[in-house]
Amino acid sequence: MSEERFDVWQYLPDDWHEKVGENLSAKDAVRLAHSYTTRPAAQIGVIRKVHIIARDDDSVAFEWQFGKGVTFGDKLG
Repeated sequence: MSEERFDVWQYLPDDWHEKVGENLSAKDAVRLAHSYTTRPAAQIGVIRKVHIIARDDDSVAFEWQFGKGVTFGDKLG
């Protein structure tokens, strides 16, 4: 069975977004997402959201939102 893979996206004001990591292991996706949620841009609200998306079904496995913190899905355990 192959390892599940994930993409990481950041969302900026006006819902502009970009993929910042592609086809990552769960561990690497969490590390990358954490790096985006702790950047100065995230702390002042320039980065509005960070998502980890499961590549197999496009579900949100992890979400961080400025001012709200982290919401976990069920894909990463």
